[in-house]
Amino acid sequence: MSDRLARNWSVQLKLSLLYQLLATAAFLAFAFILYQHFDRSLRSDFDAYLESKADGIEESIHTYWAAEGLKLPDPAAKGPPAGKRADSAEFERIARSWADDQGETPPFLMVAVRIFSPNGAIIVASPRIESGIGLSQETLARASAGDSRFETIQIQVKNGARLSFRMYTRPVKFGDSIVYFIQVVSSLKR
Repeated sequence: MSDRLARNWSVQLKLSLLYQLLATAAFLAFAFILYQHFDRSLRSDFDAYLESKADGIEESIHTYWAAEGLKLPDPAAKGPPAGKRADSAEFERIARSWADDQGETPPFLMVAVRIFSPNGAIIVASPRIESGIGLSQETLARASAGDSRFETIQIQVKNGARLSFRMYTRPVKFGDSIVYFIQVVSSLKR
């Protein structure tokens, strides 16, 4: 009788262990799929936020031009008059406020903004941008061609650690000419 009980216990133990193994595997598969979906969704929302921030700044630039009475005089115009662009102290002062404005940005995002001239020179930049984050030649070339671009970069900071940043760069046009590039940057650390 004890031999039969031991065999039954052995079968019950085996079935119990098999059930636990299958439940664990199913749970792990579900957790992996859920994590992948959450990660993809979070990245998509983050990119949409960076793009939205650039939209707001571009809209502010166009509003500034409209307030200054800038209109395209003819189809061959190569951008707004020089005094209304990067070499204007008034434009730089206003653009600095756009770069510094965090609005409703959650503090943990630490968003920084830079506005570049068509040759890639910085016009204004948020004070909290990490040194080492630049406008790469590839990004400059693509933006000069009229393309917006997302990219993730890694830089080494003072203590030797590597930090990842997500950037969105977009050209701003006046008529058919590109007159600025807007770049929105945020750390992926948090």
